[in-house]
Amino acid sequence: MLSAKVKIGELLLREGIIDPKQLDEALLEHKRSGLLMGKVLVKLGMVSEELLVATINKQLKSRDSRRLGEVVVEDGYITKEQLAQALDMSKTTGQKLGMVLVRKGFLNEDALMEILAARMEIPSAKLADFDFSPEILKILPEEVCQQLRLIPMEKIGNKLNIAMIDPSDLKAVDIVQFKTGCDITAFMATEKDVLESIERVYRKREPFSRVSKDSLVTSIEKMCEAQKLLVEMHEKSLIQQRIVLSSLQEMLLVARQKK
Repeated sequence: MLSAKVKIGELLLREGIIDPKQLDEALLEHKRSGLLMGKVLVKLGMVSEELLVATINKQLKSRDSRRLGEVVVEDGYITKEQLAQALDMSKTTGQKLGMVLVRKGFLNEDALMEILAARMEIPSAKLADFDFSPEILKILPEEVCQQLRLIPMEKIGNKLNIAMIDPSDLKAVDIVQFKTGCDITAFMATEKDVLESIERVYRKREPFSRVSKDSLVTSIEKMCEAQKLLVEMHEKSLIQQRIVLSSLQEMLLVARQKK
């Protein structure tokens, strides 16, 4: 991770946003605190969060499509012809090249995540079989996770690991840090992984098995029997009340005749 954080500092240095002395100071603070380099620069007041994000996005837009395309072709993920099609579609729609490659079926989402994570030197996480503890899920409510498109993974001391669709979203990281009071380490995960994990671990939805169906039928049958018994008891009570009323009416009639 250190090399990625250094690259962020070097990028800002090349852009003239910080000077060498500030970069050295930020590196020392990074080593001391363990915070992400971008977070350190913002914390020290050397750069605003908005300027940091804008600078990174500018850099990514200027080179990402070409370099990502080169990587996936050179590594044999797609052909040059497929890349040309995807680049044309990216220019036409404005969508990022990676998403175009996935949507056209040239590249699967897992492969894209691994490539992007390697290029950004951000750790990746696969969540399908990840064991989320009940305690960790109390840290953030489901609504926040859905909104920010992330999920907490594990907490070690005051350090919280989270899986995100977009680890470069510093505002989301800030919100999590504010809500939890923890130092955040972001892992990259696919959109499918994150959203399905939120659904799975927060709502604990399980397949409606044969056992659960049988249990439901049994419960309904018992409720029907109980309700039927109540109706029968009510009907018997009405019959008894009619008998009592009839007897009282006869007694009243006899009493009037004796007058």
